[in-house]
Amino acid sequence: RLGFHNLEVQASLTVDKGEANKVVMKSLHLHITISGVSDEKKTQLLVKKTLHNGFILQSVKTEITHQLVITA
Repeated sequence: RLGFHNLEVQASLTVDKGEANKVVMKSLHLHITISGVSDEKKTQLLVKKTLHNGFILQSVKTEITHQLVITA
């Protein structure tokens, strides 16, 4: 169990036209802020696993970057 008070995610998505003039996602940047955490290391590990193993994030061919801010 992971305790926290607030989770905020801001996303920046870049799209462009690809083959056959279809719109495609080029890149996605996530700014993740988690505050009031009970265990910072456990929180970092959980976010890392989620980003690496997340079904939806792994199903797109878009470049995905993130910035993680964790506060107690």
